[in-house]
Amino acid sequence: MSAKDKWQSELRDDLTLGFAGRLARVFLRRAGTAGVELASLITNRDWAAILAYKVPFSLTADEFYNVAQAQAFFTKLVCLPNGVDRRDVGLRKFLSGEYRCGVFNRLFEARHRGEYNFSPRVERILHRSACKIDEILEAPPELREVPLRFSPGGATTTVKKKDSDLRNLIGGCVNASEELLSDLPRLAELLQEMPHIADLIRDGGALGEVIQSSIGILNFVEKNAGTDRAVTNEPDLTKVVQNGYGDVMRVRLKRGGIDLSDSERQCELARIGSIDGKIATIDLSNASGLICQGLVLDQFSPAWSDIFFWARTGEIQISELGRSRYLEAYAGMGNGLTFPIESVLFHALTWACCEEAGIRFPVCSVYGDDIICSVEAVPYLYEVFAAVGLQVNEDKSFVDGPFRESCGSDWFLGIDVRPVFLRHNISLELLYSLHNQFYDRDDHELCEIIVGVIPEQCRLFGPPQKGDGHLWADDWRVNAPYINHRGFSHYSYQSISLEPLQSYTVTPWDNAVVLATIDGSYRSRLSDDDQSLEYYLGSTENVEFPFGRWPILSGAVKRYENYAASPFVNKKLVHDGLQKYAVSFVEPLPVSKEQTEKMRGRRGWKVREKCCTGTDPSLAVFGTPLPGSCKARVVTSYVFG
Repeated sequence: MSAKDKWQSELRDDLTLGFAGRLARVFLRRAGTAGVELASLITNRDWAAILAYKVPFSLTADEFYNVAQAQAFFTKLVCLPNGVDRRDVGLRKFLSGEYRCGVFNRLFEARHRGEYNFSPRVERILHRSACKIDEILEAPPELREVPLRFSPGGATTTVKKKDSDLRNLIGGCVNASEELLSDLPRLAELLQEMPHIADLIRDGGALGEVIQSSIGILNFVEKNAGTDRAVTNEPDLTKVVQNGYGDVMRVRLKRGGIDLSDSERQCELARIGSIDGKIATIDLSNASGLICQGLVLDQFSPAWSDIFFWARTGEIQISELGRSRYLEAYAGMGNGLTFPIESVLFHALTWACCEEAGIRFPVCSVYGDDIICSVEAVPYLYEVFAAVGLQVNEDKSFVDGPFRESCGSDWFLGIDVRPVFLRHNISLELLYSLHNQFYDRDDHELCEIIVGVIPEQCRLFGPPQKGDGHLWADDWRVNAPYINHRGFSHYSYQSISLEPLQSYTVTPWDNAVVLATIDGSYRSRLSDDDQSLEYYLGSTENVEFPFGRWPILSGAVKRYENYAASPFVNKKLVHDGLQKYAVSFVEPLPVSKEQTEKMRGRRGWKVREKCCTGTDPSLAVFGTPLPGSCKARVVTSYVFG
């Protein structure tokens, strides 16, 4: 069989463990006497002891790397037979975090009532931190200014990760959290920005008949050989809002010097800290799961807190317990706001601790829960973290000594000692990746071992730094086909690439995808006065898409000026092919006792009439890639010269 046919076929667990042990023994031999203890554990197959083993910092950088690399072949290997139920460990850690958050929520409630105070130092730090967050985030934007977006490749409560292409995500937007649905004026504003959602209410019926109230789902993903990581799958419409406000926060954080799109600053500071010892790297345990609601309400302004709790899923289903529960933490991983919230929160707390310590030129840098700060601020940071319920991961926090770790980089006296991890059962795809990683480190002995276990007919060689679809080699041209035709000469090489499977299934929401694409593609190109879907559609004969042209009748879209509160209010789309999805607005609902003064103060909010949502079999559907559903193919590339 060719490399393409075997690309993702995995070997048995015992063969994978044998191969991992073979590679580990190479590095332990290089480590000399420093690797004797770990070698004994591997020989005895004492998996629990291997995972718990701590590489001594008294070694040289070379010895440290070799021992750490030998251990890394096992620490994240999910097939390791260590007798641990990783999912159960992850669930217990999640429930433990929930209990801790509940305790500190009650503490913050008592503090709000004036029945409890932190120490004067912690109170000062919390005050400085809240002021710093206000300075960075400023006032929240209007909802119409938020770049709402979907996240292909991310699972929701109705769409699995492997099916989460754009079309399926758009079709799932009839599910939202109870919190999102509870504020009807704000919900109406949201839906006015999303013309692809059919209609809100069928002939004055209940809102729940159209947009379903949904709770989150607790799920687990692989983390390492000892535990899984708990994540939450959010309702579809709620996730769209979270992504939008999360992007707004990322932009404002970048203005404040916190770039969540690049972790290179963290890596460089960790390298410097391993050399001069003046910079500490701090890691938190279960960081997102220990940010309690009280801490968010205390540190963020009322305007931002209002948004955070509106775009939150408070209730989640835990299948392992057979019931649902309300979160004591603000949110878990999976919420589109979690990462920017924890980043700005930990940055502000760290900055405030540096201020409290009186450091003249402090070092303060944060990327999620990876915190880097001046060593002098560490005691203050530990004190305030303990006071508000956060837990420092002592095993991954480094204040003194020659080692620092941050954002996937490990440094020992300024030398990169980050190992290559083996995570899954051996396959051709994994062997190619391992070979190229060690080739990049000039470890030709390991490369020869890896190539030796690959069948000769499955070996594809090509130039370095051109992807992991082939084995890197400087002399790849030796056996590569060479063609010289009329003065044009080139070498060719073959690589394996994964091509996502395409979905061609016709669904009732394919018309909705068209509307969403029009609105998202062209709104940013219009002037402020004409920035609306109706204006664009009413002024053109055809709409240009990446995949072709969609006919729109001139004058088919009408604008109702008598409701002109904003250019985004009161859309009506009428077209032969899209008529079943037409949107029509009616008068605002009369004031009722269920409405709060805040709701009545919002600009005119409307309800819509439910329309038919049947499948149109004549609709031409263009394939969209399904994340996680891939097939291998061979690609031939050419290098001229």
